[in-house]
Amino acid sequence: MTLEGTESVTQLAGRVPPSFTLGVAAAAFQIEGALTAGGRGPSGWDAFAEKPGAIIDGHSPAVACDHYNRLPEDVGLLKELGVDSYRFSLSWPRIQPDGQGSFNAEGLDFYDRLIDQLLEAGISPMATLYHWDTPLPLEHRGGWLNRDTAERFGEYARAAGERFGDRVDQWVTLNEPVSVTLNGYALGVHAPGRRLMFDALPAIHHQLLAHGLGVQALRAAGVAGGVGLTNLHSPVRPATRKIGDRLVAHLYDLLMNRLYADPVLLGRYPSLPLYARPWLRSIGRISDADLKTIHQPLDFYGLNYYFPVKVALGPGITPYLRTCTRSWRSCPSTRRVTRSTAAPASAGPSRRSIWVSCCRRCGTGTGHPSRRYTSPKAARASRNRTALRRPWRTRTGWRTSQPIWGQPWRPPRPAASQKAWTCGATMCGR
Repeated sequence: MTLEGTESVTQLAGRVPPSFTLGVAAAAFQIEGALTAGGRGPSGWDAFAEKPGAIIDGHSPAVACDHYNRLPEDVGLLKELGVDSYRFSLSWPRIQPDGQGSFNAEGLDFYDRLIDQLLEAGISPMATLYHWDTPLPLEHRGGWLNRDTAERFGEYARAAGERFGDRVDQWVTLNEPVSVTLNGYALGVHAPGRRLMFDALPAIHHQLLAHGLGVQALRAAGVAGGVGLTNLHSPVRPATRKIGDRLVAHLYDLLMNRLYADPVLLGRYPSLPLYARPWLRSIGRISDADLKTIHQPLDFYGLNYYFPVKVALGPGITPYLRTCTRSWRSCPSTRRVTRSTAAPASAGPSRRSIWVSCCRRCGTGTGHPSRRYTSPKAARASRNRTALRRPWRTRTGWRTSQPIWGQPWRPPRPAASQKAWTCGATMCGR
C-alpha cells in the first residue's frame, strides 16, 4: 500500500521513534450518546443541539456513537488499532448533573470501567476534564461569563482527581478555551450559541481561572499523572502590508493566541495596543491573585494545530478604526454657550462665552463632554493631546503614535487659518 506514490506505510512507520506516543482522542458529547442514562444531567450542548438549524442535517447527539453502551467493543477497537494512548473527556454533567453539589455515582462508575479496560488493553488513559459540555444549570447562570463557574469547576476537578487520580497518566484541564470563547460566546456557532462579539471576552479569564483552580485541585488530590492544558493556536499574518490589515491581524493574534497563552505560561496578560483597547475593554482589570492562580507549574502544554490564518480588514464602515471628520464648528457635540460668572457685587454679574468640546457622543476626542474651554484654540490643543494616544486616518493612510508600526512621529501643527479639527477618538465614528 502506498500513499500517492510516496513512501509506503511501513516505511513511514519505521521513521517514528520508539519513544513517540501515538494516540487518538474523542470528546464525551461527540461519542457517548445516552444523554439521560445513568443519572446524566443536561448540558449546554444538549440545549443548543435542539435548536432548529444549529446542527447540520438535523443530527442528534442522543445516540452519537453509542459509546456509553458499547464501551467494551470500543476499547477492543482501540487495542486492535494499536494506539499507545487514548485521550477521552469526562462528561461534567454525567459526573455532577447540576454543576455543583452531589456527584453521580453511576457516572463515576462508568469512567472507572473505561479507565480499567484501557489499562487492561495496554492503553495509557489521558483524561480531559472539560471538553465544552457545561452543565445546563451553570449555563443558565451565565456559563463562562460567570466567575462562579470557575469555582464550581475546581470542585469538580478535585472529585475527579480523587476518584481516578491513581490510574490516569495525563490530565488536561480544559480543551480549547479559545473555541469556547470565540465560537460559543462571540459568534454563536457552538453552544451556548451567544453572539456577544467582544463582550464575550470575560469567558477567557474565567476559563483560565478555572484551569488554575483545576490544576490546584488535581494536585491537592494527589494525582499520579502529569497535568496540563490544551488549546488551539494558529500563526496569524496580515493579508497585505496595509496598515489596516496589520492592525487587525495583530488584534486577531491577541484573541487567538496571546490572551490565552501568556497568562498560563508567563503569568501576565499581554500589553494591549491602544487602538485595540476599545474592543478589549470588557476584559476589565485582572487582580494579581487571579494571575497567580492561573500561572500554575505545568507538566505539558498541549497544542491543537489546524491551519494558519491570514487576516484582512473587511469592507464597509469600521467605527473603531475610523475617526471624526466633522469640524468643531459643524459637529453637533461642540457648541458655544454663555454662562454667568461670579463677580464683585459692585460690578454686577458678568458673562463670557465658552466652548464645549467634541465629542459628546463617544465621551472622548478632545476631552470628556463635561470639559469646557474658553476658546477654540484650547479645544484644538486638547484634541492634539488626545490624538497622540490614538491612531486616525489621514490622506496618506493611518497614523499612530506607537513605534511598533513605524517610526515615531509628531502630528502636524494646524495652519493658522485652519479653524477645523477632527476628533481623535477611535470609538466616535464621526
